[in-house]
Amino acid sequence: LWRSFEENLSCIEEDCIVESASAINLGLEGGDIDVENMMTIYWERYYSYIKELRCYLRKWIATVDTNVTAKTQYIQALYDEDDNVTEDIFLSFNYTLVLENVYKIPSSNICHIHGSIADRNNALVIGHGNKEKFTQAKLKMHQTQKKFEDKKSSIYNALSTYYKRTTKDVGLNIDINKNFFSGLDKVASVYIVGHSLGEVDLPYFVEIQKNVSHTTQWIIICRNNLEEPGKRDILNKIGVQDERITFLLSSEF
Repeated sequence: LWRSFEENLSCIEEDCIVESASAINLGLEGGDIDVENMMTIYWERYYSYIKELRCYLRKWIATVDTNVTAKTQYIQALYDEDDNVTEDIFLSFNYTLVLENVYKIPSSNICHIHGSIADRNNALVIGHGNKEKFTQAKLKMHQTQKKFEDKKSSIYNALSTYYKRTTKDVGLNIDINKNFFSGLDKVASVYIVGHSLGEVDLPYFVEIQKNVSHTTQWIIICRNNLEEPGKRDILNKIGVQDERITFLLSSEF
């Protein structure tokens, strides 16, 4: 699942990396002292690929073919009697223009919370939500600096930079799109389609729950019946009662 991919960005073998970095023999006549700056520059080059993660993501998304036929009747650009588009709105997580191109939904009705392939000015948003890893790496960096363990402090600095570059700032994304979330009070039904409700994205659904009505119905699209208990538990935890939750198989959707 996509959520596993994002979560695993923070699941690197930190102890192994630190051990390997500490064991490097630099072959300096004066020994491995006062080498922190040199090693920090080295690690910055060594882990520089992670700065390109969002570029790799954009290249991959650009290969996704949205020149396909519609797969569901639940998503339609319906018009009312006055020929005005309905107030159906969409929170999209998948970066593509499938809603615009396949289902002809006006872009004004879509919030691409993590960016879209159409927006060339802003990087696509991707990452884990484990901010604790960044904090701990920074703490260990300072601790090893005090002990003059230059190689360890340099690698912990590199690790903290890695964690920061791979962290998704969900709070910032919510603030940037606060007008979208604050306008959900008249939403009658929330459909969750193709989202695994991973922990890193859960604050978005908390924000939706805070802003919709207490009578709003939640319809969850599942690949199979085995997904239902886990997703029900997640929705219960954010305050959605059982009587407001309905499940629908993706084959039916």
